[in-house]
Amino acid sequence: MPKDNSNKSIRIKMRLNGPKTSEYEFKFRQHSSFQKITNIFCECLDLCLKDVEFLYEGKHVHENDTLTSLDIKDGETIEVMKTQTQKVDIPEDNNYIKLKVMVSATSAIEFKTSRNDPLKKLMHVFCDRKNLSRRNTGFLYDEVRIKDDDTPKSLDMEDGDTIEIVNMAGPPKCTPKKAFAVTFAEIESKLKN
Repeated sequence: MPKDNSNKSIRIKMRLNGPKTSEYEFKFRQHSSFQKITNIFCECLDLCLKDVEFLYEGKHVHENDTLTSLDIKDGETIEVMKTQTQKVDIPEDNNYIKLKVMVSATSAIEFKTSRNDPLKKLMHVFCDRKNLSRRNTGFLYDEVRIKDDDTPKSLDMEDGDTIEIVNMAGPPKCTPKKAFAVTFAEIESKLKN
């Protein structure tokens, strides 16, 4: 009776082509699907599956292919190529900028906003996240207070710039009645002595 070789494991080499070509060796069962093989390869190398393509003898390998269906022998190589991505130019009006709002001397929260959007929204979101009163919180860029209708473009901000926050509440204020009452009480106590 002939021996069933479908469960037999074989070694395959996977060559990642790029600026630095690297070769990796894996051991799989002959009936393993390429969906499983490609997922394991990408997971091991921390790659995104959609960013690479797999070729055997110059032909694309599909998820439902197996080592047996492609007649891949022990020690053969599968080429792994990074897919070409096209850079899309974003018009100036849609450019985004990342800004940092300093929480403390060593900590900041990063926001991504359009260069043309008023900074009012960023300031409100920051105050909501930090449970701060918007009325009592000032935002400074280059030591100048930011107004609600200022935009990153109007302030000539660049990607990565920092916004500082200041407490605008000041010391607690007392009402004239309390101020008068305290003063009157002090005067009265001095008159009794």
